Formats: sequence, structure tokens, C-alpha cells
Amino acid sequence: FELTNVTLSYDLPTKACSAMGVKGLKVYCSGDNMLMFASRVGMFPRTHTYSGSDGNSNVYQPARTLSFGLKLNF
Repeated sequence: FELTNVTLSYDLPTKACSAMGVKGLKVYCSGDNMLMFASRVGMFPRTHTYSGSDGNSNVYQPARTLSFGLKLNF
């Protein structure tokens, strides 16, 4: 089981936005390579690795990336 991409966002209600003088406000968080559950153990369980060949690419677990943002509409 893998959870590779997740995005959560929240739109602020228009009443709260108008009190701040903006038309819209969205806050979001996005994550890549968040979880991996595998019965295989090793550097990167989704790939098959063997030595002595150039087929050993992608043996490391991909980096986990988190992004946060704010979108304002005036």
C-alpha cells in the first residue's frame, strides 16, 4: 500500500474574507511520497535490485516533500 500524493485545502468563508478586505482566501498543504507499507524489506521495496547491472536505478526511497501555500483573491 502506498500513499504517494495528498492535497488538503480549506477555503475561508466569504464573510471572514470580506472582513479582511479580500474576495477569497485558500490555505493548502500538499505532500508527496507520504507512506509506504510493504512486506518486502530493503532500500526501496517497490523495485527489484541486483548487482552488476545498470538496472539498479531507483533503489533509494523517493524523497518526502511537503508544500504549504496560501492563495488570495483581491
